[in-house]
Amino acid sequence: MPETGISLLAAIRDGRSARRVLLDAELEELAPLMRGRVLEVGGGRRGRRGTFTPSPQADAWLYVDVNVQAAPHVGADVMSLPFGDQTFDTVMCLEVLEYVPSPEAALAEMNRVLRNGGILIMSAPLNTRPDTVNDFWRFTAPGLRRLATSAGFEVTRVRAQGSAVSTLLHMCRSLNRGSKWRRRLVAWVTTPVFRMLLKWDGSNSTMESAIGGYTTGYVLVARNSSEGG
Repeated sequence: MPETGISLLAAIRDGRSARRVLLDAELEELAPLMRGRVLEVGGGRRGRRGTFTPSPQADAWLYVDVNVQAAPHVGADVMSLPFGDQTFDTVMCLEVLEYVPSPEAALAEMNRVLRNGGILIMSAPLNTRPDTVNDFWRFTAPGLRRLATSAGFEVTRVRAQGSAVSTLLHMCRSLNRGSKWRRRLVAWVTTPVFRMLLKWDGSNSTMESAIGGYTTGYVLVARNSSEGG
């Protein structure tokens, strides 16, 4: 992962989240799937994180969020979406599921508002610290698959964002807050080590590896399986 590795090292230098760097790279790859009427759950037009922007291939991009301070188009809860059945072609749910009291209800609602054959793109963290008192859950790949399948989705892909070294990079962000000189010192100490270790990060991603299973989180892609039903 030469290009992504460089971005991760840059994340250490400027205090960005390694999780967000990896997630943004994944979303750029998935952008061609974001077509038609897109609903982004848990997103707003204010205070957005990361560098990913809505796909130009989408006909419309609607934000819905329970937090109206984020300036969504619609203020609503993912467990009770105020839209009719089969309203959207694509549903995006990024770093939201961990805050939802009932993930099962959220998945059922997202399935309901998707048209037949519509696409769900959903991300959720794993090896990251809880950041609020309402940060309830962490999801493994099998857990995300089971949730989506139980809600009526056909899962086409679940991919990890980084593995053990990337997870450690993500944790190093907490050491890299504060003054510019502190950030430079952390970067000077850690960059040569991580530059070498990132070469082996992908080979340690399997569960059979001694340090396998560590990842910053996952992105799931699924289809509304009622197509043709």
